[in-house]
Amino acid sequence: MKIWCIERNSFLITVQQRTILINCPLEIIALYPLDLDPYNEHPSSSGNQAAPDILSLLKLYDPSRKQASTSDLSRPAEQTLMDKPVFRTLPFEAIDIKTIDVVLVTHYEAMLGLPYLTEYLGYKGPIYVTEPTITFAHQRMIEMIEYYTKATASPDAKYGPVPIDCYKSLYTSDNVRECINRLLPVRFDQAVTVFSSLRVTAKSSGYTLGSANWLLESGLKRIAIFSSSCSNAVFHPTPLDLSVLESANVVLICGTGTSNREAFDLSLKRCVAHVCNRLAARENAILVTAITSGLVYDLLWMLSDHLAQLGIQIGTEAHQAPIYMISPVAKQSLDYALVTSEWMSRVNQEHAMQSNPPLPHGRMLANKALTTFASILDIFNAKQDIPTSPSLIFTGDHKVLGVGPLAWYLQYWRKRSDCVYYFLDPELSAESFETHKARSKVPSLHIPLDSRLNVDEALDIVLRKNMQSQYILAPGDSRSTMQLDGGCQLIRYIPGSRHDIDLNITHARIVMKDQVARSINLQPSPYPGVTGMARFVGEALMFNNDLVIDKGKSIDANPATSMQTVLGIMDKLHKAGITKLSYENKPTHTHIHGAIDHVSFDIEVSTGHILVSAGSDEVQHIVRRLFMLP
Repeated sequence: MKIWCIERNSFLITVQQRTILINCPLEIIALYPLDLDPYNEHPSSSGNQAAPDILSLLKLYDPSRKQASTSDLSRPAEQTLMDKPVFRTLPFEAIDIKTIDVVLVTHYEAMLGLPYLTEYLGYKGPIYVTEPTITFAHQRMIEMIEYYTKATASPDAKYGPVPIDCYKSLYTSDNVRECINRLLPVRFDQAVTVFSSLRVTAKSSGYTLGSANWLLESGLKRIAIFSSSCSNAVFHPTPLDLSVLESANVVLICGTGTSNREAFDLSLKRCVAHVCNRLAARENAILVTAITSGLVYDLLWMLSDHLAQLGIQIGTEAHQAPIYMISPVAKQSLDYALVTSEWMSRVNQEHAMQSNPPLPHGRMLANKALTTFASILDIFNAKQDIPTSPSLIFTGDHKVLGVGPLAWYLQYWRKRSDCVYYFLDPELSAESFETHKARSKVPSLHIPLDSRLNVDEALDIVLRKNMQSQYILAPGDSRSTMQLDGGCQLIRYIPGSRHDIDLNITHARIVMKDQVARSINLQPSPYPGVTGMARFVGEALMFNNDLVIDKGKSIDANPATSMQTVLGIMDKLHKAGITKLSYENKPTHTHIHGAIDHVSFDIEVSTGHILVSAGSDEVQHIVRRLFMLP
């Protein structure tokens, strides 16, 4: 088994000659105007090599590349691009796309780069994703296209050089539609046989609706992908399913959070208290930069409950505090979450069974306490005043501060000291936050909310749940290996590191042709849970991505390991022209050693089986063929 950590939460795993890509994310990077960036007043002249446009770069890999539509480059009247977004995908130039057999996705933020893989690089293989993840990812892609392709930079703005490994172009809506149509939806606990030698199962990770950990089963070995998990059962998603770790030979921990559970709980309470106290004072407009799915569903009911305790009603009347959510996909996201109760916790499912909305924002939408707008223009078109004080406004995507509704507020409210901005993204860099603060006089707070388990918490759960793991891989500051109690190896990986793991796979699932299967007579089995068994000699060949036995023969159900059996095998080898042979009797079996054209092979003969191993597939095939003869 081979594991290549491509990026922080993306891996190529090769097992049983099958290659699995785990996640295909897209990193969005903001370039700030040099004259507004306090940290780059004197930009360096180094690194001025221009970044390639994604279309010109990808044509090296796919001659039938798609063309970007110029109609997607129109500029809405309300959008002014203060910051320039660029996009970083996986290093596809270092990956042979044709070797990827299957793609697995853990949550919707981890698949935003898939259109590049499917529509530009020509990947045609299966991509397994849970149903809610497909919908939320689709919404996020549409939101990104609306923000990042329908805005232009000011002609007077000057930007630093684009990083050489970033691209200037985002995919189009047509690319997104075609990519989404290729995805194969799965449900939790649905075992999918991708190939006869590989079966995959999605298990709830408890992080967002549909977020999944994956169990890979190959050759009776189990590999657990433990990614982006949350153990907080108070939230709305299906709780974390730890059965993914049971009897796992290898556990790969990835997608870990930036804080522990205690720090997250304190940050969440601080955020709710700050926002509600501001609304209670009725003197501020409050902007919360948070995407319109995921944790925001829980944040809405927490804010609503806390405000109720303070005696504040949510609504649009003069004595109430309104909540607005502005995003091209805000309404779709909130509405879709209300019809996915089967992907939620038991408490939320019970609400749905009682004909109530499974999430409290359903009642808020019905009562117009929560209002959605696709854009700032929609507020004007609705002839509705821009909410000022007191009000709570969610501004949607915030990866680049200078686009979307947030850009409008940053531009027109930058001198308003009676407002406050809350930035909740745990991955928002200190540089980006300080750049924003330098532009605006509006008070701003960065309260990172990351509900995912951090590395130490994930390791603690894995070690408590599964003491039988042979290998545990976890992110670290540097690559290292440490021996844990019970013989388990803890391997620390970093982006770019590659690891070889010996799983000692001696068995594999196979497909047997009907006529072969009918010729086998099952005998009673002495093993519990096994209904019957038979000894059989055959040859497994790869056909249509499956290991298939299309011919073979039954052998004596009670063979005796004797000198006569060993001599009979050696006689067959001699008749085939293989004369350099030796054997050794051991307490449990007899070992035959030989060589063909200087390539050695070994045959292990015992009461229960005959095993053949060789230094090359060709020699192993030749030796095995001998036992197919009468």
